[in-house]
This record gives sequence, structure tokens and C-alpha cells, in this order.
Amino acid sequence: MEQFFGGALSVVEYGVAFVLVLSVLVFIHEWGHYFVARRCGVKIESFSIGFGPEIFGFTDKAGTRWRFSIIPLGGYVKMFGDADPASMPTEAAAKMTEEDREGSFFHKTVGQRSAIVFAGPAANFIFAIIVFTGMFMVAGETFTPARISGVVDDTPAAAAGLQAGDTVVSVDGRRIDRFETLQQVIRINAGHEIQLVVERNGEEISMPLTPAVRVIDDGFGGKGQIGVMGVYGPTAPARIGELEPDSRAEAAGLEPGDMIVEVDGQLVQNAREVINQIEDKAEQTVTLTVLRGVDSAIIGPNEAPADSLTLSIEIAPTAFDLNAPAEGEGESSDDSAPEQGADVAENSENIVGSLPGISWTPLPNTTRVYSNPFHAVYRASVSSYEMGANTLTALWQLVSGQRSVKELGGPLKIARISGDVAQQNVMALLHFMVLLSINLGLINLLPVPVLDGGHLVFYAIEALRGKPVGLKAQEYCFRVGLALILCLMIFATWNDVMQMFVNNA
Repeated sequence: MEQFFGGALSVVEYGVAFVLVLSVLVFIHEWGHYFVARRCGVKIESFSIGFGPEIFGFTDKAGTRWRFSIIPLGGYVKMFGDADPASMPTEAAAKMTEEDREGSFFHKTVGQRSAIVFAGPAANFIFAIIVFTGMFMVAGETFTPARISGVVDDTPAAAAGLQAGDTVVSVDGRRIDRFETLQQVIRINAGHEIQLVVERNGEEISMPLTPAVRVIDDGFGGKGQIGVMGVYGPTAPARIGELEPDSRAEAAGLEPGDMIVEVDGQLVQNAREVINQIEDKAEQTVTLTVLRGVDSAIIGPNEAPADSLTLSIEIAPTAFDLNAPAEGEGESSDDSAPEQGADVAENSENIVGSLPGISWTPLPNTTRVYSNPFHAVYRASVSSYEMGANTLTALWQLVSGQRSVKELGGPLKIARISGDVAQQNVMALLHFMVLLSINLGLINLLPVPVLDGGHLVFYAIEALRGKPVGLKAQEYCFRVGLALILCLMIFATWNDVMQMFVNNA
């Protein structure tokens, strides 16, 4: 268990983080139901975070009992006439007085009931957009052009015909304007053919590509799969940003600000080309031609003045095992990474030459954009849609058997992630809450009786027939739906337990 909850927090602290995160999202979901129900004149008997016996609560002036219950795995709004948290009507609902009918959920129109039910998931989506909007205004977004700087041999990208210099324009008709978005789309489509449109020399070219399947450790003792295509994203210039003290690079005479322009006499234009040149020269001496003192705005050897101070420095690249855990892994992104999207190199089993201790200067074509309120709302809506689309794609892959159901995580996994992101920073925690909120909204819209989507299906049938589905039929359907949900929760929790006690043993 300590390995599963492997962070600095105790198991109790992970539990507290989980309850706080889930309670906030459940409150938002139920508040959506509550808000619209009150606007429709429905009396609310209780608003509960959690199920089971009440721990504490209070009753407001409208007669609603606000309560926090002992099982913090959900919540409900109990409206006047509900028999249970699943909103099955009581038998007395059919015999209500005219006054009682005014405040009863079941005597509202189909449209009003549909609006009340849909308001829960809608609140989750609105929450995601609001949080994203604030993040994009305060912290900004990183934009890296979806330009391919290199293609790895014998990979899906090479087979599809991608070339260095191509800019990906769209994937399956979906506009791509950031390399980060392209990475997300590729990861979720492991083994599935997609249609790329790239811009090359001013022309748009369409090509099919099937990302290769890579099985990865999900960090919780389980396995997951992602798609990779074998390209390098926009790459940094071969200019040294920082040097680790006492590193081999510093001992060889390299200094911050130095620009490497040749490796063993071969011209290099950027950091990726330096890495390519030395990767098969582990522990072999190579000669670097270095420009020192050139203006920081210069990013390539072709732009450097002819009279730049030129040095020749010998160094033996360190042998690096790509399968070995990176130093400091999991603490932060690798600042020494020369480019984004080097998705093939991560899985190589080869020993390669490396220059540890060097941090390259940041990507010149990566920008951080701080949006104004209007643009932030637009970007937040787009990002929420993309996140929801990826969730639905992954869900379909699970249902259709294209993805292993062992990837399904339950409350223990959510607790672990909640604790981990809580240790990082506020932005990581907010991003995780946005993801969880969108998932909560989408799952509740599934057409499963007992969920909001199941209720909406009954209301749609009622609208078509002109009369509601019989109470007995609804009751049987809700029982089946409840059994399905319980089985799913048990299965997901079983996955968590297996990863906790077996895979981490």
C-alpha cells in the first residue's frame, strides 16, 4: 500500500485529498440539479454530499437539509416526492394534492424535468470552462507549433511519408494548431488509423498513419497503452543554457551560452542534431566546434558572425541506458530535454551517448500566451471539448475491447492521483479537477438507468409516447442500472487492489 501511495503524503492525507477533490466536484454537480430545480419551483428536501448516515448538517429557511454523509463517494439532491437518491417516485406522488404537486419534481413538465436532470452534468462542464478560463488568464498556455523537426526511421511516421519540416494541420478533420494537441491525439489513438493533413512547401498533403502501440507503466503498478508515431517536435537550438557543476561537459570546457555548430566536423543546426550525432558515440571522444560569445538572439550557425570566437572542445559522451529511470523522474519535466515529442527515444532499449548536465536554451518557437477574458473563454471551451472527446474515445476503446479494462481505475487510483497533484502545485490540482469534472459530467450522461442519462432517456420516451414509462418498468431498469454501476465500481476497485497488493509486491 505504501508503494501504491508512493508520495510524501500518508495514506490518511491521500484520503483527505481525495475526499476534498471529489466533494467539491460532487457539490458542483448536485448544485446544478438544485439550482434549476429551485427555479422550476421544486421543493428540495435534502442536499447531501456522500451517502449513508449524516455526519453533520443544517436546515435552511427553505426547508432543505444540507448534509455531509459518511460515505464520500458521491451525493444526491432529494426532491419532494423522491423515494430514494435515484429519484424514483414515491407511491404517494400519484395521490398528491394540487398544492403538493406544485412543488413535486414528478409533476413538472417533461422539459422542466429534463432541464433539472441535465443541469448536473452541465454544471460540471461549466466548472471546467470557468477554471480553464482563469488558468489561461493567470498562468497562460504554452503554444508550440505542430512542426515536425525529424522523423525516426522504421516508425509509423516514416511509413506514412512524414518529413522534417512538415507542419501538421489536422487529424481526422480536427484542426491542430499546437504540438501539444498533436501529442494528445496520437497517444489516444494507439493502433488506430488516423488521417493526417500536413503542410509541405505551401501545399496540404493528406496521408493515413497508424500510431504504434506502446505499453507503459501507468505509475500505479498497472499497465496502460499509448500511441506513438516516431517524430521529433520543434527542437531547441544547440545553445547551452545551463551547465551542471562538476559535470563532464563543464570539465571539458563548455560554458553557458556556447553554441555547438559541429560534431566531428559535421554541421549541426540544433540540439536534436547534436544528440543524433553523439548517440552512437558513447564513451568515444568527439570533437565539438563551439561558438562563444555570440548574441543570444542567434539560434543557428548560419546566422552567426564570421568572426565569432570559435573553439574546439573534446568530450566523451556518457553511456546512457534509455530504459533506466531518469534521475529525478516524476519530480518535474526534464529541463535538459532538447525537444518536445521525442516519443520514440523513450522506449528504445539501446545504450546511447549523452551529454548529461546540459540544459539547452528554451525553444525559441514556444510561446506562453496569456489570454484576455473573451479569448480565455473560447480557449477554455475548446480545451474542455478536446478533453471530453479524448475521454469518450478512451471509453469507447474500453467498451469495444480495443483497450484493456485493466486500465480502468477506481477510487483508490483517484485518491492516489489526488494526493500526488496536491503535492505539486495549485495549477496541477486545478487541471486534474477539470479533467475529473468533465469525466463526471460525461459518465452521468451515459444512458444507464439510475444515472442522469438514463433519466433523460425515459423523458425522451415519455415525450414520444405522450405518457411516462410505467413505474414498474422504471423500477426494474433502475435496479439493473444500479447493479451495473455497482459491478463497475467493484471491478475498478479490484483493479486498484490488484495493483496495490500484487503488482507492487
